[in-house]
Amino acid sequence: MSACLRVRIKIWQGYIEVILSLIKVEIMHPIPTAALMGIEAKAVSVEADISNGLPAFIVVGLPDAAVQEARERVRSAMKHSDLPFPYTKITINLAPADLRKGGSGYDLPIEIGRAHV
Repeated sequence: MSACLRVRIKIWQGYIEVILSLIKVEIMHPIPTAALMGIEAKAVSVEADISNGLPAFIVVGLPDAAVQEARERVRSAMKHSDLPFPYTKITINLAPADLRKGGSGYDLPIEIGRAHV
């Protein structure tokens, strides 16, 4: 490999490192929890993502009405704890998506996932 080519590669590596440092790359960390199906528990992971955009709190992954209401419970708990609530787009994914999730047992994992990001 020629010296000129090595210099060009080093310059491009420097550019890439600068660009990656400017871009905030966030990795979703799954928070483990469980869904009760009769007397059997199925593993569920709660993943949170906070991104720029209009303020919204979205829960996806086949949640029922009680899990959808977790948005208001989490928001209210943070307000009464004097913790700042981010006015950005918050997306909560409950995986696996084919398993119906119900009840208020997801409130704490949702808040932990939201606070972790």
